[in-house]
Amino acid sequence: MIDDLLTTPPTLACKIRQIAGALLALMLTFVANQPADARDTYDIVYIEIEECEYDNPAAIFENGWIFYCEEYAYPYHYGSAILIVDHLGYGGAQLCLMSGGSVKKCLKGRIP
Repeated sequence: MIDDLLTTPPTLACKIRQIAGALLALMLTFVANQPADARDTYDIVYIEIEECEYDNPAAIFENGWIFYCEEYAYPYHYGSAILIVDHLGYGGAQLCLMSGGSVKKCLKGRIP
């Protein structure tokens, strides 16, 4: 009887279960090795920002967040932007200023 189990070819259902198990293990390994993505992106319809001076607030958002600059820049921007916030670490952020549907400049900063 044991000899029959060793010599009998596996059924299609058994093969499918083996493949599904291998794929699941591969997917779980891939997911486990990925860093937690704690970056969020927010579309800003309109923002006025004339200057970005180090450690000074450059923008205050409706939700109470304040974007502090970590560089010196004078973009004189009046229009849309994209805010990218990294919620891990020290709260690093980028405020990417848009013009004509493309990024004009990204300002480096933080949101404490």
